[in-house]
Amino acid sequence: KQKTAYEIYQCDWSSDVCSSDLAINKINDSGLEVKIVAGPANPNIKSLYAELSGANYHYELLSNVTDMPGLMAWADMAISAGGSTCWEFCFWGVPFLVVILAENQKEIAKGLGNKGAAKCLGWYNEITSDQIASELKAIIGDTEKLKIMTGIGLRLVDGLGSRRVIDALCGKLSLKITIVSDDDSWMNNFIPMLISHLVEKGHTVIWEHRIVDIKQGDIVFYLGCGQLVPQEILKKNKHNLVV
Repeated sequence: KQKTAYEIYQCDWSSDVCSSDLAINKINDSGLEVKIVAGPANPNIKSLYAELSGANYHYELLSNVTDMPGLMAWADMAISAGGSTCWEFCFWGVPFLVVILAENQKEIAKGLGNKGAAKCLGWYNEITSDQIASELKAIIGDTEKLKIMTGIGLRLVDGLGSRRVIDALCGKLSLKITIVSDDDSWMNNFIPMLISHLVEKGHTVIWEHRIVDIKQGDIVFYLGCGQLVPQEILKKNKHNLVV
């Protein structure tokens, strides 16, 4: 099987971070299959197309992706920023290189790097495309290392974290719980299982897609929700947890 790589460019990456100097082009491996995910607001899409036009590997530049789990299941490895996507890579058993773009990503990226589920490359403005290409080439050629990283990621994230949080918070209490997700979120496929678990525990659960529909209660879980929540909505519940 030809090795595949899956390179992600987050929609909030700045022009300085997501430059046209594409690291993967420097590997010169025609056996690669590459899928690059660029958000619709990414200002670098035109420059990415220009840089990819001379690629000697098979690639797809994707936008407005609705099936992220499918892409993760496809990938042998990934390059990503250090946000919550990292937990999804672990869940799907995808080893990855991670770059820190913001202060709130530092602990995730370094923590997963220390655990061995990922290789942390550090801050985006302290590494070069040549360094990224070198790290990528080395890890693509190390199948044993990739297997080890996959195993560590799967052990770290089993997808049941929300249940554990709720069980720890609730104990034997019966609570009013609201789950909020965007109407097109890929997590919508999994939320019914969580709701079933909560109902079995004796909790009252409401599932909403619009934050304006949130009612008073005990806990709100924001799962795959990209909406900004104003203070007056947050005050309706005792706990607001973003996953």
